[in-house]
Amino acid sequence: MINLNCYKEKLFQEAQNLSYCRSCLLIVELIFLVFLLFNENKILIFYLLLFVAIIHIVTEYLKNRINRANMLAFKFDKLLILNSAYDKVTSNFELANLKTESLVFDKKLKECLYKKSSTINADFNIKDFSNPNRRLLSMLQENAFWNHTLYKEMYLKKRSIVFYWIFIPLFILILILPALINLYILSIPTPPTEPTNFFNAPYKIIFVLLSFGLLYEFVDEMLNYNRASKEMLELDNEITRIYEKVDNTDSAMSLLVKYHYTKALCPYISDDVYERNKDGLNKAWDFRVMNSLKDSVKKIARFLKEMEEPWVITGGASLYMRGCKEKTHDIDIITTQEGVKEVSKKLKSYQPIKKTEADDKNLKSYFSLAKIGGRDVDIMGDPEVKIDGEWQKLNWLENIEKVNIDDVKIPFTNIGFEKKTQTIIHDQKMYSLEEKCRLNSVS
Repeated sequence: MINLNCYKEKLFQEAQNLSYCRSCLLIVELIFLVFLLFNENKILIFYLLLFVAIIHIVTEYLKNRINRANMLAFKFDKLLILNSAYDKVTSNFELANLKTESLVFDKKLKECLYKKSSTINADFNIKDFSNPNRRLLSMLQENAFWNHTLYKEMYLKKRSIVFYWIFIPLFILILILPALINLYILSIPTPPTEPTNFFNAPYKIIFVLLSFGLLYEFVDEMLNYNRASKEMLELDNEITRIYEKVDNTDSAMSLLVKYHYTKALCPYISDDVYERNKDGLNKAWDFRVMNSLKDSVKKIARFLKEMEEPWVITGGASLYMRGCKEKTHDIDIITTQEGVKEVSKKLKSYQPIKKTEADDKNLKSYFSLAKIGGRDVDIMGDPEVKIDGEWQKLNWLENIEKVNIDDVKIPFTNIGFEKKTQTIIHDQKMYSLEEKCRLNSVS
């Protein structure tokens, strides 16, 4: 399996470098065109015009290279996301074509063949693992959240550049250049009077149009960042609305197309903007994901407030609420066999109750699955664990403590229970668990 992320990053970096070179050339071209507006020397006009033509040809060539690199990077990005969501390469034929085309585009990409491929899931805080479509939606939403902020930052950056480095210098240049030219003319002897030559007039009109055309390109790029930022925000909101519905995930692929279409029209995010914002965005997204878990836990407590059978929240959600764990994805509830029916009814479970064993074969229970706030809620009735080859009931009723979360009393399994069950079920020793936990507190 080739490293898709390596190809994507190198192609985006190539496009970014070329884009920077092209921006510099466009500024030089603009300066030449402005200077041509106030010059009457035919020889100087000819050479400056020649330089402008060469620069313009080079910038168009670079534009083609930038678009090509970006489109290849977007295609690798699409395969990367799909591979992560569905745990397989969705199109080996497309991958082979992309690999061949990218190597022709840039020989340096060969080093990606020898880089070990890493699991892309580590780069995402996925809040819903229940099925591939929901994993895809979660990744798209995180990307949309990031891109909304980064494009907004790029818009503000470009706006400053356009204002301070183009409009103000251009305005000053237009004001002082005629005066400088007049001073230069006054400093040389007056030549014999010649008939007025209007040869340069049509060309100056062309120079003005070309100058405004380049300015429009800078302004258009700036406005594209603002448009892309708003579209990413709407994509984020749309996915949030989808998460509130249990089965409405059929639109995942169409949203992926929409996401990449928006990226294709506005692809460039500079390294300094990314580096300046990445830590804050990571923390903000993690807070958003985990805060939604907190809201889900409180919602469960309200739904189960009048339950007759005992119940308790356990596992990752229980540890997170005590500050023992930075991230978790689903919510585990333990109850009795009869309690599974009651909880399933109150939480509107969409899966029938069945006796099941966990994948690690050390846990079995009566089981059902519900959804709260887009998260999986695993409902386990009378769970049993395998100890020394024998099945034993999990002693959870004697290990319940209630924690006050925003004035809502919620039952959780205590730290001792969590430490013991993690060791039994996952063979995962958690000796330092007490040191990490802040009892009866919520992050």
